[in-house]
Amino acid sequence: MPRKFHLGHFIQERHIEKSICLLKYQLLQQSPLYNNLDYTIYRNENIENIDPNTYYNEYIKRDSMYYFEDLFYAKKYFSVQRAYKIREYHFLSLHAQIIYYAFGFYVRELLDKRIAHEQELYKGKSINVYYGGKLNFDQPENSKIFYYEDYKDFLTHKEQLTNPEDGKHTFAISLDIKSFFYTINHKILLDIIDKSCTPVLKQSLNFDEETKSAILTFLNYFHGSQLGLPVANQNIISSFLSSIYFSSFDQYIIDNYLNTTKYNYIRYVDDFYLIFKEDSGVNIKDIRKSIYNIENDFAEFLMNELELSISTSKSERYEIKDVESQINFLKSSSFDSPFDQEFDFEDLYKDSVMSLDLQGKKAPDIFQECIAIIERLKAKTAKLSQLDLDIKESAYLNHILILKSCLAYTRSPDAIEMVKTSKIFEDIDSIDYLLIKPKVFFHLITVTKENRDNLFKFIILNLQTFESLLQKLTLVDRFIHQMIFIISEAKEFERDSLITEFDSYKAQITNRLIEIKAAIQANSYLDLILNSLIPNNIKIDFTKIYNTGFLNQDTCISLAQQIKLRRLNEIGHNYSVSFNHLLNEFQNLFELTYFNSTQQTAKDITKKMIDENYKTEEITFVSDFFERRNQNSVSHTNTNDIGLWAVGQTEYLEYKMKVSPLIEKLFKKLQP
Repeated sequence: MPRKFHLGHFIQERHIEKSICLLKYQLLQQSPLYNNLDYTIYRNENIENIDPNTYYNEYIKRDSMYYFEDLFYAKKYFSVQRAYKIREYHFLSLHAQIIYYAFGFYVRELLDKRIAHEQELYKGKSINVYYGGKLNFDQPENSKIFYYEDYKDFLTHKEQLTNPEDGKHTFAISLDIKSFFYTINHKILLDIIDKSCTPVLKQSLNFDEETKSAILTFLNYFHGSQLGLPVANQNIISSFLSSIYFSSFDQYIIDNYLNTTKYNYIRYVDDFYLIFKEDSGVNIKDIRKSIYNIENDFAEFLMNELELSISTSKSERYEIKDVESQINFLKSSSFDSPFDQEFDFEDLYKDSVMSLDLQGKKAPDIFQECIAIIERLKAKTAKLSQLDLDIKESAYLNHILILKSCLAYTRSPDAIEMVKTSKIFEDIDSIDYLLIKPKVFFHLITVTKENRDNLFKFIILNLQTFESLLQKLTLVDRFIHQMIFIISEAKEFERDSLITEFDSYKAQITNRLIEIKAAIQANSYLDLILNSLIPNNIKIDFTKIYNTGFLNQDTCISLAQQIKLRRLNEIGHNYSVSFNHLLNEFQNLFELTYFNSTQQTAKDITKKMIDENYKTEEITFVSDFFERRNQNSVSHTNTNDIGLWAVGQTEYLEYKMKVSPLIEKLFKKLQP
């Protein structure tokens, strides 16, 4: 019978099964959206070998997952989203991703009736909410996993609600939320789930105070703080949970604004708009005052209820009175999320007013205009200021990938000659130039082997020095996955040649990255790229002592909890607390070995060590360990001179290194 503080108190084997099923479905995708660093690493591991029953019983039922650092870990790293925009990302190991997805399915099951109720509620209201997917609890493989499908619907509603109307002006309000995914408060999220869940489901699914505490520990373990959700490519669970977080704001909008037919509300993740129409002759000062009040009302709710930070200077007000102003509004959507904002699918703009940009134009004309935009951009690399593309130019360049006819034309002899004549990819010496519009640029460059070779040489040359290493690693990441993509798209007679070419690139890149790794301090992004290039590469330096069979015994429940708390505080760099749990782990194991788990004093333990002929230095070390624990700043003693003698990282690691052989010796004594 699992204890209430275990993950097994609420996570069940069926949640693991659904998690693995969804991940398998995602790993099968050939879409460019799933051609990224995370899924390349996952594909190098064999998810088929992970049995849900074994996984649940060995790692989840009794919390032993917290011990296995090589299987359950999260790596924070930074990558360049655009030339001058750096993002923090979180890579979850495959085993960690499975339990995180299982947690998401648990929440989805908890909120099943609430979600069904909201769908009915929204039918009668002018509200449309999306999170870039749709979890199917019963059949995870039937989940909607492509966020562009939701985004297309979002854009459709955005356009329909702002269509110009004679005698009317349309106004739209949008607030900018700072670092939304990174500032989601775990406790508030659980409170929202609590309020949204029916009493019957709470009871049947064990959603109680112990479960909430276990979830807070679980999220803190993988995210390293009490704020934020893992930000990664195609992490549908983070998108789902973020939408749950925002649902209380949706409800506030319904109750306070959508009780009349005046307002319309649409939201995609944290990108939301309140839209309304007024007579064209209305006094603009009155509208300005009304919008100001609405903005402040929204900001106060988001700050007070959800503890989200609002950037009022970046918040937007729009007035749509004709087709031109509508197109400008539609193109202005920031979509400033951690996920890629460049889409590869023509139907995103199909039948949209934004297609007016292309009216009467054929693929060669569109392509030529795109090349002209890039030529102007390249000319700016000779100037001091940062490179920039305005919203219209950036959107127009997307047509290279979005329009099937234009995408096909890019591979034609005429297009290749146009690129060559323009010299937009000759004599490149600016990394930011390649990263200003990476998807489009990397596609154009990798159409011909000559340009691929030139790009590869540029990357290798830049890897000779360590300046702007993050940007250079992003180039490597983009190049690797562009090559993987074009190989997957190639016809059979081309594929073998591309694979040979890519193998040559990979070998040289890998060798250089290994040299860089040996020369610099730890870099998680570098490690992950190497892991994608070298299958089965060791990711975590971890020496295992215990096994799952031992940690899941009834007699080891307390020991497993001490390990969990030690690991949690190690991740949070709370070494004074980790120090105490490390000693508790040793003491617990010692008492299990020699005293049938009966609690003993430090003196009893050292005396027993003497009786069992432990070495003098081992006994002295344990005695010192207990004494140091009593002087630890987080310990409670009867002395008055404790001061603030905290345990730092270096001291903690020294004690951990010295106690590990003793722990291993005790563990071996317990084995039959």
